[in-house]
Amino acid sequence: MADAHRREMLEIVTVFAAITALLMAGFYAVHWLAGEAFDTVRFSLLSAFMATLAVAVGRFANARRVREHLQIGDLERAAGHLPEALTAYRMALRADRYSGAAHCRAGIVYELQGNKTEAMAEYQRSIACDPNIGEPRYRRARLLAESIASAPSVENLRGALSNLREAIMIDDWARERATADPGFNAVHAEPEFQEIVKNPAKAAAVLANGIRQPEQ
Repeated sequence: MADAHRREMLEIVTVFAAITALLMAGFYAVHWLAGEAFDTVRFSLLSAFMATLAVAVGRFANARRVREHLQIGDLERAAGHLPEALTAYRMALRADRYSGAAHCRAGIVYELQGNKTEAMAEYQRSIACDPNIGEPRYRRARLLAESIASAPSVENLRGALSNLREAIMIDDWARERATADPGFNAVHAEPEFQEIVKNPAKAAAVLANGIRQPEQ
C-alpha cells in the first residue's frame, strides 16, 4: 500500500509539474504575440490551451477514480461479496466506460455468479476496449472449452483455441496456466491445443486448416 501511495503521489506531482510548465509556456507565448494585431490569435491559443488542459486533468481524475473502484471491487470479490464487487466495477465503468480492466472484472463476477452469457459479453467488451490484455481472451477460451463437454461443436472448439492462442500471444503466462487449468480438460487431448501451447505463433495455420468435430 505504501508503494501504491508513493506511485500515486508521484503521478500527481508529475501532472502538476507538467501543468506548470504548460502554463509558463503559454504565458511566454502570449507575450511573444503581444500587440493588438494578434489579440484574436492570443485568445484562440489560450482557449485551445485551457481546453486541452481541462481534458488532461479530467482524464487523470477519471483514471484515479477507476483505479480506486477497481481496488474496492477486487477486495469485495476476494471476500465473496459479489454484488458489492459488481457495483464497484460498474462505478469504475461510469468513470471510464472504455476501461477494459473494469469490463473484464465485471465478467469474472458474472462468471462466479453462474451467468456465463453476461460474462462472455463483458469479456468481449473488454477485448474491444483494450485488445492488448490477455485475461478476457483466456476466460472466453475457458468458457468455450467448458461448453464442449456438454455440447461438442467445431465452432466452440475453434473459438476456445483461437482465444487461447491470442491470450498466449499477448501474455505468455496463459500457456502454463491453460495446461494445468481443469476448465480446459475437454480440449487438453486435442492436437490443436498441444500445438497452440507449444508454438502459438505457428498455430494460426493449424486453426485455418480446419478443426475436426470434438469427441464427447
